[in-house]
Amino acid sequence: MGTALVSAALVIGAVWGVWQTWPAARAARDWERYLRLERDVKSDELGRPDWVHRRMELLERVVRVDRGNVRAAAWLAELYLARFDMEKDHRANTMSLADLRSAARGFPDGRSVRDWFARAVGEDAKWVWRAEALCERAWRNHLVEPRLYRVAAQLAFLRGGDSRRETWLWETALRLAPRDAEWLLVMGNEWARRGDQGRAWACWRRASRESAEIELLLQQMLIPQIGIDAYLRFMRPSPDQLRRLLRFCRREWSRDAPIVARRFVTRVRRELECRPEAVPDRWLSDASDAARLADAWEDALRIEQARLHRHPNDESARRKLAEAALKLRRWQDADRAIEWLERFGTRRQVAVALRRTWHAERARASAPALRTARAQETAQGE
Repeated sequence: MGTALVSAALVIGAVWGVWQTWPAARAARDWERYLRLERDVKSDELGRPDWVHRRMELLERVVRVDRGNVRAAAWLAELYLARFDMEKDHRANTMSLADLRSAARGFPDGRSVRDWFARAVGEDAKWVWRAEALCERAWRNHLVEPRLYRVAAQLAFLRGGDSRRETWLWETALRLAPRDAEWLLVMGNEWARRGDQGRAWACWRRASRESAEIELLLQQMLIPQIGIDAYLRFMRPSPDQLRRLLRFCRREWSRDAPIVARRFVTRVRRELECRPEAVPDRWLSDASDAARLADAWEDALRIEQARLHRHPNDESARRKLAEAALKLRRWQDADRAIEWLERFGTRRQVAVALRRTWHAERARASAPALRTARAQETAQGE
């Protein structure tokens, strides 16, 4: 009898275990497809309407079967909000969700906000209602999923009243994922809408340090509005960020490139003075070209000397040192560099051209002194 009871208990336990895991098992295939899509498709393509629809279809199948997959529910809620903004160009009211949130701040309670929102956007309100429903359902299952707090923060305006709860949700989401560049960008934009420029710049700075893609988005968003000087002042870019910013300016805002080049060269020079061993070769290589763009020939000479200290047989650095020395009329430095190129360089014509320039520039520089000396001799003879 005891054995039969144990066997029955084991069977019931097994059935119960299968019953509990069956939804997740059924949804696993679509969930894996979604994760593979997120991993393999470029981030800028994931926002295209066709990819948004595809991602929504997969996640809807997942959450329909596996109601305990909080992560999928949070992602789907975010996609619903993205879909709402995608549809704004096709409705009479073209305001984005962020703009609507700002416009709704004066309502005293949730009912008045919801009534106004439904009238303002019409049928498209369904995407926000669906996101809210998913968020509420997920709250009951999990409290540590950062995306839940993100969605809840964007939907908190539907409750009306003051914004303290909304602020708490924004900040909690950031504490749960402090290095999420995309969310830092969103939070920076949110603080900027609220007029808190200090917090906005703090979030944007952190976002740009976490992701080169987000950094590029910020460059495209901010530089046309505030100019390169303000961008440099508020973003406080690191040397690596200045390298990327210089490439961006050369491509998009060529008139600002010399300003960025000068800032980058100054940072590299200071690092060479304080901690030369900590300066990577990539900084020196890019600073070499940046110094020429900024017309900073003293710095160019120092940078080439630093490069040659590390790599004495670097022919490119030797050539650029000769060019910088000629610009500065450092005849001995230029002569030594050209002599090395004549003896060991692989491009004979480059050494010949530099030697010819060396003779011409030196003759041009000494011409006034020669004229003065001859004039003095003539005066003495008379």
